[in-house]
Amino acid sequence: MLRVWPLSFPSDVNPDEDSSVTRALRMGRDGLNPRWYKYPPLFIYTLFATYGVRYGFERATGQVPSAQAFAERFFANPLPLFIQGRLVSVLFGVLAVWALYLLARRLSLSRPAAAAGALFLAVSPLLVRLSHFALTDGPTVLPFIASLILAVRVLKKGRASDAFWAGALAGLATAVKYPAGVGGVGLLVAAVGRGQTHQDAHAGRLVGWGLLGAVSAFLSACPWALLDFSRFWQYLLFLGDHVSKSWGGLQRGRRYGPYLLNYLPGALGWPIYLAGLLGLWVWLRREGWRPAIVAGPAVLFWVVMGAAKTHFLRFALAVLPVLALSASRWIDHIPWRPRRRAVLLAGGMLVMAGPPLAASLAWDLRTAPPDTRTLATSWIERNIPAGARVLSESYGPRLAYTPDRAREIAAAERARNPKSGAKFAHLAAHPPARRPGYRFVKIPMRRESFYALDADWYDPHRVNASGIEWVVLSSAAYGRYARLGKWFPRQVAFGRWLSACWEEAARFGPFEPVPEGWIARRLGQSGLTLRVFRRKKRPPPGCRKDVR
Repeated sequence: MLRVWPLSFPSDVNPDEDSSVTRALRMGRDGLNPRWYKYPPLFIYTLFATYGVRYGFERATGQVPSAQAFAERFFANPLPLFIQGRLVSVLFGVLAVWALYLLARRLSLSRPAAAAGALFLAVSPLLVRLSHFALTDGPTVLPFIASLILAVRVLKKGRASDAFWAGALAGLATAVKYPAGVGGVGLLVAAVGRGQTHQDAHAGRLVGWGLLGAVSAFLSACPWALLDFSRFWQYLLFLGDHVSKSWGGLQRGRRYGPYLLNYLPGALGWPIYLAGLLGLWVWLRREGWRPAIVAGPAVLFWVVMGAAKTHFLRFALAVLPVLALSASRWIDHIPWRPRRRAVLLAGGMLVMAGPPLAASLAWDLRTAPPDTRTLATSWIERNIPAGARVLSESYGPRLAYTPDRAREIAAAERARNPKSGAKFAHLAAHPPARRPGYRFVKIPMRRESFYALDADWYDPHRVNASGIEWVVLSSAAYGRYARLGKWFPRQVAFGRWLSACWEEAARFGPFEPVPEGWIARRLGQSGLTLRVFRRKKRPPPGCRKDVR
């Protein structure tokens, strides 16, 4: 229930979803080569398969006459296919909880302890939140844990077949999300441990079979890593640069401390996190190789990602399973009297799982009402006349385009890729009947985006010359620039120019004095802070000059 409700929030609440959903749909037209490898393609292939089943059913039942009609219905209303992709993510998230229970049993935890570990993962606020989106992050956890299950079998039995399939699952996890490849470290630890504890075992042979399985599975899921190697390699170089130099310059410095003091406690809750750290230390001292199988990937992940300059909360996913298991392991090692066991177990579960459960429920409740972008869109459509020129940063309101503006964007897309532009061409030919359209321009956070027609809009002269009447700033963009003004002086100066020379007509944000709705008043309004500026009829002297 935590993962299923709510799933019907607007399709652009998390803009990263669009990277997976739209590329899955394009495969029906352009073929299976995604030609884009910032994310591995396995999850995109999964979405493509589910969309193909849906299209086949709707075509057979006469709901759509052709693939073109299926695509046009998505252009007009993308939400149903986003919800379908989110349900796939929910399924992966639920199966990951079950897989963690199986892993705990393989590690010789009792049934109550294994169930507690699965519960801790089930209520994780991070995993609950990511399971709501059609993103690659949440589905990564299932094959990651499955590879560790087989790695434990390698330690116990030393069979080459188990090593091969453990490597194959690690390869599939990598084909969902590149950093999940650290799951292969569990197999490496298991092979070395088997070689140390059994004289007839050959660690090198087991590692070799695992490596063969990993490479075979990854190339089966992503054959274009070889067939389109040049493009694939360029994306890997881009990602390496992305990690080493930070995401657009918006994050700087190593993050070992914040992972330990912020990200992981937020992902699991402080009780589970502290119990997991202490339990892992005791577990490793007492049993050695078995807990090292699940601890090895987590430690390597923390060391590598902590040294990077790009950091997000969702990067902590690989560490969650081991902490959930080590926190639940205390159930098997604290002596309790049989009569009090049930009461102590229930009380302990309430103390441990209560905070993350409350955080997950609070996120669900905040997400269910309209977020700030929906509120800002409604306000603009009520107060700004159709056809007005509106400039907005990324992660701003969801406005409809005028037909001429949609045609401009379609032409820009086709200039970049002759096969693109179908969505905006459709919107130009079929504008929304019940919504006003605007000459809407989005400011990209990265220059390779073509939605702003390669224009640098953080320029007062250009804004004045273009006839822009309204400007929307978003905390996801300008808020980050303002925090790092030393590196983004042009954007900060532009914001100051707006504040001095334009009038702030409306503001929508999580910290509004009186958010709309009972839930929002008590839990906070979901979404970003948006500031809507309109041009003053009589700007102060000097406002038409550039800001240096």
